[in-house]
Amino acid sequence: MEENTKYIKTGLFIFMLGLLITACATQKKAQYDMPPGLQEKNQKQFIQFFTEGEAYYAVSCAECHNKKVNHKVVLPQFTPEQLELYIVRVKNPEHTKRLTTKDVSDEELQKIMFFLKYKKK
Repeated sequence: MEENTKYIKTGLFIFMLGLLITACATQKKAQYDMPPGLQEKNQKQFIQFFTEGEAYYAVSCAECHNKKVNHKVVLPQFTPEQLELYIVRVKNPEHTKRLTTKDVSDEELQKIMFFLKYKKK
């Protein structure tokens, strides 16, 4: 009886270890470069803002701005100066006519720019 308990505990341990290894291996790597020194309480807000910006970008911008290179989707790389200029350009009526789903609100635009600024290069 005691030996059966030992086998059960060992089997359970191996099973749990396997689950842990699988979870770690499949966990998505961070897709952003968080600013150094950001306080822990602000890190969750940073991640939420980034994630929302990524979603808004996918819906409103990706169709025109993403490229495929070797069967991989490549997002554009912008300098901070280009992002600032783009904020002005995106409000241009000619540009907004080409938006595929809807106009982008100022808040959504800020989140998109945040996403583009902090995404991993």
